[in-house]
Amino acid sequence: ELKATLRPELIHLFTLGYAELFHHETPSPGVPLLATLHRMFPAAAYEPTGIIGRTLSAADRVTTCSQAILEETCLRVPGLRERATAVVNALPEPAVERVPLSFAAPRLLCVGVAEHRKGFDLALHAVAALRDDHPTLTLSLVGEGPALGELKTLAARLGIEPAVSFLGRREPAAVAQLMQASNVIVMPSRAEPFGLVALEAAQAGRPIVAARCGGLPEIVVDGETGLLVAPGDASALATALRGLLADPRRATAFGAAAREHAQRHFRWPQFVDTYDALIESLVSACRR
Repeated sequence: ELKATLRPELIHLFTLGYAELFHHETPSPGVPLLATLHRMFPAAAYEPTGIIGRTLSAADRVTTCSQAILEETCLRVPGLRERATAVVNALPEPAVERVPLSFAAPRLLCVGVAEHRKGFDLALHAVAALRDDHPTLTLSLVGEGPALGELKTLAARLGIEPAVSFLGRREPAAVAQLMQASNVIVMPSRAEPFGLVALEAAQAGRPIVAARCGGLPEIVVDGETGLLVAPGDASALATALRGLLADPRRATAFGAAAREHAQRHFRWPQFVDTYDALIESLVSACRR
């Protein structure tokens, strides 16, 4: 009914996973298809009969949220590269007053869905390892999810319960304020297609310690805007955090460089203009 009423000039499946089921079951003759990937799927989904495989085969153009997702997808789908490009995620500048970085009280922050792949358990182990050197160290975890109960149990078992605050879900404006109140943003993900939290941290001028996985190295320049560690390695995470907390001057320089890097490479107007031009080119080609 929507296709018949709206008679769209282009269909953009922006988040693959559900919408394409309805698209493939309804007619849209002569209408160009743009598909965007924000994550990877199980291998079977990329088979010609799989829903993702069908969508990528039918798409006139495919975009991905990061260069990492582009490379992985092209490995899964032979012949896709000539129709695919990375339109790297971006965010508008946050409307929040910036606060100078201070290490009077060491405060760490994790933001995201509380699930295994986010690696928040690794952050808890790192805090436990740092408490002797930094007895006033605190960690705030923002987000809800299936692993939240396990994380609270782990904090109690490690004896760091007083140092950890589980803040639950927070609106973006509140998250921006929490970043300004933190010294270091921690992203110990086991898998991360892009890493919007890392970009938010960079925009806030905060140093980032993150796992070297997925799209995170596209945001965090190791040794310049933050530090990258091996995924799943709590000891390496603790070592990186210990070094930053012991060197406020270096951490401050990382934060300033992170903000500059975000402003140069992840501009929201450029992101919008890129999609605008891509959509216009597909519609124009169809009209011709």
